[in-house]
Amino acid sequence: SWREAVAQGCRQGRQGLGIVYVWAAGNGGRGEIDNSNYDGQANNRHVMAVAAVGDDGKRAGYSEQGANLWLAAPSRGNSGQGLTTTDRSGEQGFNTSSQYWDLPDKNYTKSFSGTSAATPLVSGVSALVIAANPHLSWRDVRIIMARSARQNDINDPDWHYTQGEFAYPINHKYGFGVVDAQAAVQLAKQWTAVTPEIEIHSAINWVNRSIPDDDDSGISSNIYIPEDILIEFVEVILDAGDHTNQGDLNILLTAPTGTQSVLARPHPCQSTPCNSRYINWRFGTARHLDESAAGMWRLTISDENPQYVGTFRSWSL
Repeated sequence: SWREAVAQGCRQGRQGLGIVYVWAAGNGGRGEIDNSNYDGQANNRHVMAVAAVGDDGKRAGYSEQGANLWLAAPSRGNSGQGLTTTDRSGEQGFNTSSQYWDLPDKNYTKSFSGTSAATPLVSGVSALVIAANPHLSWRDVRIIMARSARQNDINDPDWHYTQGEFAYPINHKYGFGVVDAQAAVQLAKQWTAVTPEIEIHSAINWVNRSIPDDDDSGISSNIYIPEDILIEFVEVILDAGDHTNQGDLNILLTAPTGTQSVLARPHPCQSTPCNSRYINWRFGTARHLDESAAGMWRLTISDENPQYVGTFRSWSL
């Protein structure tokens, strides 16, 4: 019902231009326990998932990584400096009597944090963009935000450039970079609307092969896409549902252009083995924006820890 609600909002909201949905990427990033792509709302194609950076411009330790990330925005980072904002009245919110170091007026706080603090900043910039050009669709806004984002933490080794007509910097920690209000508004004023959306679906590729245990080479499967369309977002529907510990798996998507998306990494779970399973799980990736879809796509799955085993049953795009 949630998926249909946001899809309907994008189809019908704002007199058919579509509502702009912004979603917190998640705060489980310490120790790589969680990834934003394990969240079926944050990785939905109808939302922009937002990561958090501190005042040093680097990833806040809690901010989850993910191929689905669209943008990053400031929040409390490694220095401990949070955002100053209104709070719930009295001592109901962040600023309580025990927070002696916070603002004296308990209706305000200087300690707002998390991707929950970063996300409303992107919402605010989205509103500025629409105010500058009210004719923009939800898809126009997303692409404007990506194209105008500021590349941060430039020495981080994960930065990669997409292989389309416009080369976007992209990073599993930051998406397309930190939101830039001034650049986004200026771009919005001269933006030419995107053409109507095209959605293509591959057939299900039935693999049905055992994933070698404790072997990082893994197994791969290919899907050929003949349609030469420009990509906005890619979804991978994976069934490896009989694997008894999804936390063992590394899952990598390689596009025809060579651009790669890390969809899942080996990670500890709150319970071992992981209770959840990749039963027709829908991963999302923003990392192929404006690349051509045409060609051979490859999905590689490896089991990088011993003991638990399973099957790469099927996948589709």
